[in-house]
Amino acid sequence: MNPVGSNPVNSYAKQPAVVAQNQDNHVDTAAAPLKVEQNKVTLSTEGKALLAALQQIDHESKKVEAENKTMG
Repeated sequence: MNPVGSNPVNSYAKQPAVVAQNQDNHVDTAAAPLKVEQNKVTLSTEGKALLAALQQIDHESKKVEAENKTMG
């Protein structure tokens, strides 16, 4: 048995040097056409109620924000 602390502590593991090859793997995104995917989401009744409440809160906060701009 070795007493605790008898060997030096290696706090960092040896990592191999990796050379980045970013230029070889570069893809020109301007030449590739964009793909638009449509995602359909269905909400439960609770989800619909939460969405309506969040939209109402957002609408009210925008209204208050607009009032503050006119007063300030």
